[in-house]
Amino acid sequence: MNTKYSTVSFRIVSIIVTIFAGVFGIYCVSAAQQSDDAGIRFEKKLAITLTNSLNIKRSAEAVVIPLEDITSKAPDFNINFFRVKHPAGMFEPLDIPSQIYRKPESQEEVLTFVMDFAPNETRKVDIQYNSDGEGLPDYPDEAKVYEKWYFIDSNIAWENKLVAYRSYDGIVDYFAKTYPHLLLHDIPPESYHHEGLWGLDPYLVGGKPGLAGIMLFDGSRWEKCYGGGENSPLSYIHKAFADGPVCAGASVKVKNKGALKVTSHYMLLTGRYDNDVTVVVPPAGLDDNTFVAPGMQKFDNEKYVCDKRNGYCLSYGIPVGEYGTIATALIWNPGDERGEEETVDGHFIKLKLDSDGIAKYRCVAVWYRASADQPESLITFESYVQGLALCFNTPLKISVR
Repeated sequence: MNTKYSTVSFRIVSIIVTIFAGVFGIYCVSAAQQSDDAGIRFEKKLAITLTNSLNIKRSAEAVVIPLEDITSKAPDFNINFFRVKHPAGMFEPLDIPSQIYRKPESQEEVLTFVMDFAPNETRKVDIQYNSDGEGLPDYPDEAKVYEKWYFIDSNIAWENKLVAYRSYDGIVDYFAKTYPHLLLHDIPPESYHHEGLWGLDPYLVGGKPGLAGIMLFDGSRWEKCYGGGENSPLSYIHKAFADGPVCAGASVKVKNKGALKVTSHYMLLTGRYDNDVTVVVPPAGLDDNTFVAPGMQKFDNEKYVCDKRNGYCLSYGIPVGEYGTIATALIWNPGDERGEEETVDGHFIKLKLDSDGIAKYRCVAVWYRASADQPESLITFESYVQGLALCFNTPLKISVR
């Protein structure tokens, strides 16, 4: 027997056995790990009952639940491992994308999502969670905020896939879209006043209030909290407070010679055109005669309606022929309204503040592009605004158990 070749053969066999044993060992360990891997399970559940008490449909309606209401029922609720979903029916339903954010005016944390409701409908959803660990779905963004937008970072902008808004110098402008997208940050700044494939900025604001520029009224005089220029005493601070799969939030502070005058918080939800706005006046500027007045600028050829009994004003017109028609509206609680002021800049609705210096309202803008049929009357838009006003003043009833 050739000892030399026997030795070599033995070594080769030993190496093969060793490699096989290693691979087999890795496979066994891997197989064991896979067999022990149990997948996602949710151990606990909360039931949420939601009631639309109005006799109208509510589309993309915000469901906002303070986390305190959830933890009072489930002290071990884990914000890092939960999902919101419909109760199972014929098929196991998809998740309802949700988002947690902190309200800037109160620092209260809330869970929010959107749902559609038929007239007088009651719906139920489940919040499933695990008290330990982490496991949040990576829901795609449906709303974005850009804290520094435009070439000199002088703007804050926010959008969902239907519409976009921006604030500069305390003025709110808006961008109309031709198809659903989140592309505001990529729009060439030199071309957005001419319709592009993405859409158009059809709102020529200039130094006027745009949609929701604020004036303060202290009982004897008006103080403008929008506008700018080299010699203006006003300055502005922009801050994002939410974006993600459900909503985008933007805050604008207005200072006069360094003193804070007013802060406006804008919230835009996926699937909606309107902003929910919370305005806060600091204690130093607050007394019984202090009111805030959001403005809506005029068009030269506008048609304008103000319905104080139901809490809205709206206008529509064609500011520039190539743009088509744009329509804007302000919506408020009729109990908060304290009169209307009209200036060369626009229409202003005076609103009372609560004991914390807070007033709330909605603002909205829509576009009828020039290549489409133009509205012959206010009927469709006013009906839409009436629905927004009804929903704003009649919140959903929410029960957590």
